[in-house]
Amino acid sequence: MDEAIWQVFIAETLENSDTLEQSILAWEDRGDAEVLKQAYHQTHTIKGSLSIIGFTRMEELVHKTEDLFHDCMARSFTAVSPFTRVVLDLVDLIRNVLARGDESALSDEIEQNFLKILDQDFYAGSPADDPLGSDRSSEEASGESVPEPEIHDTTMLRVDSDKLDALLNLTGELLTVGDSFRQLMVELQDSRFSNRTSLLLGLIDQLSEKTLEMRMVPLSSVMNRFKRTVRDLSANSGKKIRLEISGEQTEVDKTIAERITDPLTHLVRNCIDHGIGAPKERTARGKSPEGLISLRARHENDSIFISVSDDGNGLDYDKIRFIAGNNPDWQHLSTEEELANLIFEPGFSTAGKVTNISGRGMGMAAVKDSIHNLRGSLDIKSVKGEGSSFIMRFPLSLALVEGLLIKMDNAYYIIPSDDVVECLDIGGAGVDQSLVTSSMVWKERVLPLVNMKRFLKLEGNAQSVVIVRHMNSSCGIACDSVLDIIQTVVKPLNPLLKHEEWMQGSSVLGSGEPVIIINTSRLISQLQIS
Repeated sequence: MDEAIWQVFIAETLENSDTLEQSILAWEDRGDAEVLKQAYHQTHTIKGSLSIIGFTRMEELVHKTEDLFHDCMARSFTAVSPFTRVVLDLVDLIRNVLARGDESALSDEIEQNFLKILDQDFYAGSPADDPLGSDRSSEEASGESVPEPEIHDTTMLRVDSDKLDALLNLTGELLTVGDSFRQLMVELQDSRFSNRTSLLLGLIDQLSEKTLEMRMVPLSSVMNRFKRTVRDLSANSGKKIRLEISGEQTEVDKTIAERITDPLTHLVRNCIDHGIGAPKERTARGKSPEGLISLRARHENDSIFISVSDDGNGLDYDKIRFIAGNNPDWQHLSTEEELANLIFEPGFSTAGKVTNISGRGMGMAAVKDSIHNLRGSLDIKSVKGEGSSFIMRFPLSLALVEGLLIKMDNAYYIIPSDDVVECLDIGGAGVDQSLVTSSMVWKERVLPLVNMKRFLKLEGNAQSVVIVRHMNSSCGIACDSVLDIIQTVVKPLNPLLKHEEWMQGSSVLGSGEPVIIINTSRLISQLQIS
């Protein structure tokens, strides 16, 4: 089979399966006849794609499920959840087959088990429980067939991500060349050259902006899948939980969208296991028996914020303080802010037992690492008895970085602007420059300080400090000097530098000088600064 056709089939069938899952969950929640009809159309489309590709066994199961949709629309099922379960199981089967690349994932036993659940009685219960109610159309009530979905013209075009990356690399080269022309324009002071160079630079900036826009995707594809996650975990834990989603149309860099699912899953599972109590427990606390988890996204300035919140028990600071007191590395921690950040330490857990949801104390540490790897930061806000919020902040783009160009000896580095709070001279602050890590006073606060001169084993003293955000607080980074604010495309590191976790990537200045992009969160974590 042609590889291009196969890739299109995989992409479109996965997309249609995701949409089918969201539609059937929405129907279960709202009982909307139109949503049910959409789910039917998506099932029909998937069946056609499987037929074209030659997956006949899977096609037959989808066809039988499609017949079930006809039955539901002709005489509405009263057993809503079992019917929803059938469709969700079908989606899982489709995903397994696609992941395997053939129908070997569909064993005889799995196929027979699915056929059995198709034969159950979906009309058990009272007709008063009709999920479609008065919204049922006359067409559905009469059992007439549902029309095939219309095919519309579209301006959407699927583009291989490798081609986008190649275009971005070329755009990065143009930005570097443009920067050299900008320097030359200053040196020559020629009006005709300056005018034409300005025009060229403007076009390069527009090309860069449009190229980056092509890499942006809405978070809906990530956030909406948690409707299924919360539904399943709610049933497995015996808890009543409602999920609210907002800001799902917020667009992020495609790399963030691809890699944010696991961290979000850990956070949602943590909220369900640790935050939301059982219905009786919540009622005893004067709360609704149904817990609430909120998943929100928003764009603010040059950052994307994604938060996971629950209205549960909040962090038990007394329990965290007790656990910290038994560890020499944590005994000095006292404020709620410091104690809250302990839950991101490897092996730290307040769970009384290990469950199939959480409890080993490694998930939250993995969450922090994953977010830092995406040049992001993670903050937590929690009030005992009221709930917790985990707030992630990411740059708009991972492909392009704007930041402060700093210098150490004859080497150049970039601190991303998203992390920067303020720049200042060290002056007479009385900073001990003999150590890699020390402290400094800033706005009547004592902040931890990283001396990059000592960290890089360079001679001489630092002259400037860049104050950066770190978790719920700030930290200082000492350097020789702050030169400029620049914008450049992030390039992969030389393989020899892959072990340097504090290096986010590399680039080249217009002068041809190499520059290292600093991952401030990784740098500070590596030095174990709290």
